[in-house]
Amino acid sequence: MNAHDRLKDPLYAQLIFHIETFICHADETAKSKNIHLTDSQIRSAVLRTIKVLKGQSPAIPQENERDKLLAQLVENLIEIRKDFIFEEVGNEENQQTISKPIWLNACETLLSSINIRKSDVPGSRYYLDYVHKLIQNAQSS
Repeated sequence: MNAHDRLKDPLYAQLIFHIETFICHADETAKSKNIHLTDSQIRSAVLRTIKVLKGQSPAIPQENERDKLLAQLVENLIEIRKDFIFEEVGNEENQQTISKPIWLNACETLLSSINIRKSDVPGSRYYLDYVHKLIQNAQSS
């Protein structure tokens, strides 16, 4: 299944929405500290998350407050998989955590979505603005 097809899959849509909620939270935390996050920085954090999930050890800088926030986002995106429980349809007693390959696919699909929605203009927030509106619309429905 490719990234476009995964966006239509109910499980992946739910996982990606969950991840995007964490991204919005990180952005709100940054704003409260007068830190301006960009699409490029979020993309880099998701890419680092993917690399960690693949068993690599990417450099995760923590030189300043912005870097620390992004490092925390990477850590959260890795750890929340373990907290995400789903039930098989019709079998509520069979609760499972999301497997690493499924979580990796969700992160790669999210990366594809970021690549589609971001701008090449340095400092842009097209993806971040989009995802904030998406989360707000979902919460108000």
